[in-house]
Amino acid sequence: MGMGARAENYIRHTRIGDPVLDPVMEELSSMPPVDLHRFIQAGIEQQPDILRKAPQVLRDFFEHLEILRGSTARRSSPGSARSAPTRT
Repeated sequence: MGMGARAENYIRHTRIGDPVLDPVMEELSSMPPVDLHRFIQAGIEQQPDILRKAPQVLRDFFEHLEILRGSTARRSSPGSARSAPTRT
């Protein structure tokens, strides 16, 4: 991929929205960056003592991610119907 194509690809991807996260970030846009970063880090690093002080919209977002994570883990667990067959 040439430099022009890479730049074009980069620009195209900067315009892709995130329908779940975009409204959350819009609602948090007036929050001081230092607080926002602290709460996001707490959500990523699963620090419930800090995250519980975050705005509800951010707590809901991270709860949604946990639900998705659990759903993915169940689908790939050894007893799951969707798990890949094991070789013996």
